Amino acid sequence: MISETLHRLPLPGGETLSYTLKRKKRMKHLYLYIRDGEVEVRCNPGVSHSAIESFLLSKEPWIRRKLREQHPDHDPAESFPCEGRLVPIHFKEEKNSDVFRFRYEKEKDHALIQGPYFPPNDELQNLYEGYYCLHASRILGPRIEHWSEVTGLHSSKVGYRKAKSRWGSCSSRNSLSLNTRLLICPPEIRDYVIVHELCHIRHKNHSKDFWNLVGRYLPDWKERRKRLREYERYLL
Repeated sequence: MISETLHRLPLPGGETLSYTLKRKKRMKHLYLYIRDGEVEVRCNPGVSHSAIESFLLSKEPWIRRKLREQHPDHDPAESFPCEGRLVPIHFKEEKNSDVFRFRYEKEKDHALIQGPYFPPNDELQNLYEGYYCLHASRILGPRIEHWSEVTGLHSSKVGYRKAKSRWGSCSSRNSLSLNTRLLICPPEIRDYVIVHELCHIRHKNHSKDFWNLVGRYLPDWKERRKRLREYERYLL
């Protein structure tokens, strides 16, 4: 029988490595796999968690290289990540302006940047982050209300912020915090994160009862969780 669990390993510099741990009897060694941008470790039940984390840290340069090969870094100057897509960018020069303006024109299928010159990548990234922060409540709020009604699970408070290590969290007082970068993900993946955090209102762990509750509302949660990991490169 194989047990499978999802873990997050804090890395030097504040980043986080997500990996799937599969334990199976009679395995003699630690095995590391990277497929489709996902990190997987296999070992027998007797291997300690600290030994697994030390093993992963020793392999960090190799893991980073393999992940980059499978998911090349996104160039902000080429497209705007939103709703599971890389949206084309249009630029309109305004020589008399000293500020940049950015908006996502969904009906025209492009993002528009207006300003005195085409901004460098760091300024582009700031424009994108500004969009996520400004619109997170408007876009994610109605989905929280929807799933709260469906599940009967209501948070005491909802906050939105940029985070580098997780997509969402639920506090001991049932306050939800959602990552503004969820706007990068497609709607069905955002819904998974929302349902996941709402279910933590009832179960403050990742027990079998917790996953059964998630599965009651999202029978395909495993597939959604797998797809969510494709977007984790945007957290770094």
